[in-house]
Amino acid sequence: MASAPSMTTYLANAILGELLGAVPFTKPAVLYIGIATSVSAGGTVTGEPTIGSYGYYRVPIANPVSSTSVAVTSTNNSTSIGITGGTTTYPVGTVMVLSGTVPSGFSASTPYYVTGGSSSTVTLAASPGGAAITATSTVSSGCYLASVFGTAASAQIANGVALSYGQDTSTNWGTISMFFIADAATGGNVWFYNTATGNTTIVTGNTPYYASGGLIIGPMA
Repeated sequence: MASAPSMTTYLANAILGELLGAVPFTKPAVLYIGIATSVSAGGTVTGEPTIGSYGYYRVPIANPVSSTSVAVTSTNNSTSIGITGGTTTYPVGTVMVLSGTVPSGFSASTPYYVTGGSSSTVTLAASPGGAAITATSTVSSGCYLASVFGTAASAQIANGVALSYGQDTSTNWGTISMFFIADAATGGNVWFYNTATGNTTIVTGNTPYYASGGLIIGPMA
């Protein structure tokens, strides 16, 4: 685990401003998980693989405001999944987790990847770039987008589902020491960072992933 804190100065200032300084802070509907050789408390990222090359991209994750803020609906024998309450067009590759009354063909607490769509409908696959899943039941209420992360405890939180990157297609990404969470697909503000675990040398043909519980954020103090 990285030395505490794993929250960047940017996010610490934003939270302090929201809670104590009357400066509103709205979390985005999508966050992005990147990898690098080094990340500083000031949010400087060093050694990130080239975005858009060799199969690398920051993995987008749906980031609902609450457990019932984004409703999900389905129609029997359709790949179109309705999204109500979302504030953005979710990028291709966005990880979504469903909860509640989940359409047949899908499972709760399982990562799905957006393969296309808009702010009101998406298609979902079981893996990045996979075939869109067909819902085999109609669900009009009671299904929602859930957080990719579990419940915070002991001043830390971890991902509740496995997360996968695209395949390393042509050039080795190298040895990755850190992961980070940012608010943009490129550039943007880094929120959190921590050391990567497991096999961190990414060579051509690998499909890097984080197992459930592999992304640990915290402790914060």
